[in-house]
Parts: sequence; structure tokens; C-alpha cells
Amino acid sequence: MRVEPLEKLVRVLTGLSALATGGLVTALSVLPPLRSGIPDVAVNSAIRVEDWLNAARQRTGRSARILEGQPMLSVPSAPAPPSAPGAPEAAAPTPAAAAATRSYFDTSGSIPVAEQVPGFEWLRRQPGVSYMAPKAVPDILYRKYQSFEETWNLVQEGGGEFVQTAAGTAYQVNWVAQESMLATRLGLKQGDKVISVNGQPVGTSLGAGQAMFEQFKNETRFAVMVERDGKPVVLSFYVN
Repeated sequence: MRVEPLEKLVRVLTGLSALATGGLVTALSVLPPLRSGIPDVAVNSAIRVEDWLNAARQRTGRSARILEGQPMLSVPSAPAPPSAPGAPEAAAPTPAAAAATRSYFDTSGSIPVAEQVPGFEWLRRQPGVSYMAPKAVPDILYRKYQSFEETWNLVQEGGGEFVQTAAGTAYQVNWVAQESMLATRLGLKQGDKVISVNGQPVGTSLGAGQAMFEQFKNETRFAVMVERDGKPVVLSFYVN
């Protein structure tokens, strides 16, 4: 993403103020320090700045290809070939099941241009899949959630259960706090069934979740496949 000089200055000043605030809060607090060492006040400040920059881009016409949080692309499913005369009709796979058969995330640069989501070479367009506009994640927010404890605390702001779908095991979101970043930043909704992250299926245990966390710990691009209202949707994010 191209960033104008004013935005660069704002980001530098925000980073410096966040470091200063973090050091002051940690030094004066009588509570145990946060696992990541980054206090919520610094994170909230960075988020407000990011939102302000996004609003400024939209006002000046320099916004991204589409508004964040809106469906950016829906690739229609290809029609099934006709069955041979007398052959039994095969059950058509659901869009989510079909989407799970190919990788929708790839940072190797090997996705052909014709198959890429425009402007995001790490997302593969797949028939029947809708893509939400990739969202920028402030670096300070990314660094905060490099801590498993911080991430674990975050996921407690929602709840659900493991269910079986046509695409395999998924985690169904039964509730999510509306003010939580799970809803406001990640875009998860009640009823979503999380199928995979960066193409890796979700596990069914805390150990599997922690293993996935460690696997993606240094990744700066994320794509989450969910089944929403019976249709596959990809939510994606990148560190800004």
C-alpha cells in the first residue's frame, strides 16, 4: 500500500508515543505487566490512528480498491458437466467443500495472475467464494498478539463449539461480544463456522490451537475461511 509522507509522519509519531506510553504504564502499574509488554492504551491509540488514516484516504479518493469490510469479489461456480445417460446423479458439493479442495492462501508468489484476487497476490480466487476486502493491521496490534496468552484472552470474548461441515471440522461461533476486536477488527459474526486459517484446518483441542499459533507466529498475512449462511467467505488481514 502506498503511504503519503503525512501518513508516514503520523505512523512514526504514533509509534514513539506508544512506546513512551507503554513504558510509563508498565513502570507505574501495580498490576502484573501484560504478557506482551504492550498496554491496551497504546493499542487503542494505534487503532484510532489507523481508522483516521483510512477515513482520510476515502475523503481524498486515495482509498483502497473498495471499502474495507464490504464484499470485494465473488467468483461464480462453474457449471457441472452433464451426466451420462442413465448414470446416477452425483451429489453436488457445497461451495465451502469445493473451496476447501484448493489453497486460497499462498505467499510463494506462485499463484497465476489470472487466479489472484486483484491487488493481493497471496489470495487465490476460487469459484463460489466471496472475499472481504483485506484489512490492514497496525504493527503494534500485531506485536501485542504475538503473545499466546494475549491471544487466548482475546478469544475468550467469544464462544462456540466444534461442528462438522461439508468442508470438515469447523469451529462455530455461537456468540461474540460486539465491542470485541473479534467482531470489530476480525469481522467474525454469530453463526460463522471457521474452517481454516491460511489454508490449515482448525484443530479440536487447545494443543492444536497453540500449535497453529506457533506455526503462524511470524506470519504477516492471514486469510480465514469461514462458512457464513451456508456460503464460503474469506476474511483476510495484513500487517501495515
